[in-house]
Amino acid sequence: MRPEKGTFRILTRNCAVVVLVWLLLVASTIIIPQGNLYNGLLPSASAQQEEEEENGEPEQGQSEALATLQALSEVAPATDLEGFLVDLVEATDVDGLADLVGVSDSSELTQMPRVTNSGLLDLVDVTDLEGLLELVGLSDLEELLDLLDPQPSTTDPSTPGQEQDQEEDTNIEQTAEAEAENEANVDIDQDNEQTNVNTQSQTGVVDAETNNEQDAEGGGEEINQDQSQTVTQTNRNEPTADVNVDQDADAVAAPIAGQIDVEEEEENGEPEQGQSEALATLQALSEVAPATDLEGFLVDLVEATDVDGLADLVGVSDSSELTQMPRVTEQGLADLVNLIDMDGLLELVGLSDLEELLDLLIPPPTEEPPTEEPPTEEPPTEDPFTVEIISSGTEGAAPATIDFEANVIEGTEPYTISWDFGDGQQSNEPTVSHTFEQAGTYDVVLTVIDSDGRTAFDNIAITVTEGEEPPTEEPPTEEPPTEEPPTEEPPTEEPNPPSQGGGEDRFGIEQIYSTAGGGPTWYIEEQEDPTSDGYFYYGMYRTTTVDYRGNGVWRVDARSGTQEHGIRMHVDSPSGEWKNTEMTAYFRVIDGNDQFTMIARHGPSYHGDGGCLAYGYYGMTAVDGNVFFKKKLWHYDDGYTRRLAQIDALDNLLNDWIGMKFVVYDLGNGDVKLELWIDEGDMTNNWRKVTELVDDGDLRVEGEDCGRDPTHIVREGTRASFRVDDSLFDFKKLSVREIG
Repeated sequence: MRPEKGTFRILTRNCAVVVLVWLLLVASTIIIPQGNLYNGLLPSASAQQEEEEENGEPEQGQSEALATLQALSEVAPATDLEGFLVDLVEATDVDGLADLVGVSDSSELTQMPRVTNSGLLDLVDVTDLEGLLELVGLSDLEELLDLLDPQPSTTDPSTPGQEQDQEEDTNIEQTAEAEAENEANVDIDQDNEQTNVNTQSQTGVVDAETNNEQDAEGGGEEINQDQSQTVTQTNRNEPTADVNVDQDADAVAAPIAGQIDVEEEEENGEPEQGQSEALATLQALSEVAPATDLEGFLVDLVEATDVDGLADLVGVSDSSELTQMPRVTEQGLADLVNLIDMDGLLELVGLSDLEELLDLLIPPPTEEPPTEEPPTEEPPTEDPFTVEIISSGTEGAAPATIDFEANVIEGTEPYTISWDFGDGQQSNEPTVSHTFEQAGTYDVVLTVIDSDGRTAFDNIAITVTEGEEPPTEEPPTEEPPTEEPPTEEPPTEEPNPPSQGGGEDRFGIEQIYSTAGGGPTWYIEEQEDPTSDGYFYYGMYRTTTVDYRGNGVWRVDARSGTQEHGIRMHVDSPSGEWKNTEMTAYFRVIDGNDQFTMIARHGPSYHGDGGCLAYGYYGMTAVDGNVFFKKKLWHYDDGYTRRLAQIDALDNLLNDWIGMKFVVYDLGNGDVKLELWIDEGDMTNNWRKVTELVDDGDLRVEGEDCGRDPTHIVREGTRASFRVDDSLFDFKKLSVREIG
């Protein structure tokens, strides 16, 4: 019985070992090691981190280039946006870009909103579309096209879901295949183990039969040997299981990584239409807002509760005038009104940082100096072909002989020149001396046609008085003057002639004409904020600053880089109307080459009623010493006359105080008289009249608009204005008086 008991004991131990090994195998196959699962997810997380780094904030150059490219694409005449980009990368200089978008030259490009010199130069350096995409920080042409011209998505809404279902089905199939392979490997391992166990069992039986006296220790050694062999065999099969486990982890991680990628694409996608409209509207409002503190402007903007509040903030009359501004949409205004704080504004325009928004609304100051370099080249862009009359005088006693010269600017030679002296006489010479035989007011018109067929003209008023030649006929000639009204004409033409004097104003400045009884008057308040009186207010370019320096002197930095922007200082009439006025001011220009401008009978708004509320008479003194007039009937194209009654009256005005008076009043016959007076010094009261002009209905503006005749006479206005562009200057002693 002992041999049988020993054999039974050995078999029992061997069976226990087999069961234990099988349980270990099943556990190692089914349970996925935690490290393998993490390893399956790590590639997706790493890819996500790399994508986040790639989608970081764009560099400054990228922002400027992209903003410049967007501005050019908006005005380009091409309808094929991709073709426009191909032509753009082929442009070799900035003038080529100007031709591409349909403007005259590079200087006009730099005056466009959001266009910077740095952005233009970066675009010119690009040689192909790949370089353009790299410049603006994008990787795909379609992404750039969508950014320049957003299009509604045509993707079938069901497509993403179908693709996701297909991806999930694929992952399930991969997972099932991996599990099936694992089960097959487990079966192979179990077969190998069973073979090893059977072999060991048979060996144990033979040993038991051969040595019946072997005790339990011998059986223990055989069991330990069986366990060692089984574990060794099992370890040989473990690599296959590990591979399958990794495949299972990848199959589980793939849908998770796919979901992360989808969410990331949604977060980094193109801005919605509402964001684009709101940002464009915000940019347009910030460009015309009178506030000098842009961050303060944004704070006031989010506090506005309706569209009329936005209109007040940017200095226009009402909401209807806002909607007429370029790039402003009703939806963009509505979105801005709904804001309650700055975080909401950033979310609305798709930005995360206030500094980023400020940089987008106003270019860095380091980019401004290049725009100041070509000021001397701007007049040709404004008046590419003009002509001016240079005369030796504007008045004299009959017979009066006056020399005239045609000063032709730009155009293509040879020129065809025609003079009409208003007395029936004409000439075709560029320089001519003409004698006016009879007393009267003559409108001398100069017309020049260049070889390209373009026409330019200018005119000047010549006043000829009665001569003193007929003293021998004193009896008959003396009586008519006493009966006729020639001696009464000066009071009708000049309400209070200078010879009678007008006294001094409250600043101690001589008045050319006396103040009308009961007429409105205005004097600037000599304090840090002169706008507190309710009548005086500024219209400024966004970079313009005003600094009170004490003693009634203000310094204005209006260096904008363009002779179209600077500062407008408006004075509303206390009675609601300015008509016959004497405007006074002292200026000192420190840096710049523009002109000091006074506007009489000025309309109430630059942009109201499509620009038709901007009209008036302009008296202008240039820094180079030229003085002249202009008439304006509306704000936009061809609403001005050319320079009228221009005289080279002064030396260069840099760093010298100059007094200026602009007088406008009605004559008895319904004509309007314009006079420009100068005091060369700091309140020396040595006033002299340097030029004058009569608007008798023959002063014609270039175009036709607003239902007004091009020769319309301006009868009155609601405000008087002082204007200086692209200059650093001081001013003091501003006043406006109604004269009579």
